[in-house]
Amino acid sequence: MNGQANFIIKLIVFSLGFSLLIKYVMPLINVPATETNAIIVVMVLPLTVTLLLFWRLRNHSNNF
Repeated sequence: MNGQANFIIKLIVFSLGFSLLIKYVMPLINVPATETNAIIVVMVLPLTVTLLLFWRLRNHSNNF
């Protein structure tokens, strides 16, 4: 249980950090406001979390 709690806490901290990066750093970067760029920025966080969870599941299933 402790390993799962640590992973969830790390995931939440990573998500929070990435969200703050998007909110405060991205406006400083001169990126044109296009639909494609908006979709990329919005989808980076869920895709990253999905990849991390998939990686964790794959590593966890190898331990059995």
